[in-house]
Amino acid sequence: MTRWWTQEEKIERGRVFVDMHRAGVSVSHIARKFDQDAGRIVRAMRAVGYDPSIERHNREGHRTITPEGRAAWAAKGNISSFELIEQNSIPEPNSGCWLWTGACTGAGYGAIGIGGKWWLAHRLSYTTFHKTEIPARYIVRHTCDNPPCVNPDHLLLGTVKDNSDDAIKRDRNSHGIGIWTAKLSPKDIPAIRDRLAKGEVYTAIASDLGVSSSTIGLIKRSRIWRRVQ
Repeated sequence: MTRWWTQEEKIERGRVFVDMHRAGVSVSHIARKFDQDAGRIVRAMRAVGYDPSIERHNREGHRTITPEGRAAWAAKGNISSFELIEQNSIPEPNSGCWLWTGACTGAGYGAIGIGGKWWLAHRLSYTTFHKTEIPARYIVRHTCDNPPCVNPDHLLLGTVKDNSDDAIKRDRNSHGIGIWTAKLSPKDIPAIRDRLAKGEVYTAIASDLGVSSSTIGLIKRSRIWRRVQ
């Protein structure tokens, strides 16, 4: 039976896998080399803030968001990226986060289709509001540690190492009460799911429990607390 990696092991291995993937080694080849399931390889890379499917397209230039690209998009009669972000996010007054209300990746990051391609919402927000490109080998990090957030004031550039160091310091990638939803406990989860099943809105549940509505959304989509039945 395969042994579970500790958080420190996942971070350490994730960095190795990221370096290999950036060097051009596919996820399937990495999985075979280390005799691991490909999904486990991907989860380790995501633990250090690197999504191989997104980064592959970034490397190929499919999702490099430039000021010129935004201008060309607007010139075709499409709404601006400012409007896209505004229409697909809501402010969360307690945290200051702008919570993405559209599609999300498996890691909880907002995503949106533009011109037939998918973009990460927080990267789009960073380049739009800061009016700059994202340098090669850099990622956009969240100071709020909230993946669905697209508030440009909560975003900054950094490296995969910066992100993984933050994850270790905050123990962000642990399960249950160790993550950024620490205001909740396992006994809260069944009640939250029951209220969701009855049609209650995210904001009402979040207000009662003192958490953000994005946390309730992640629980509904089983992206957090999925081990609690």
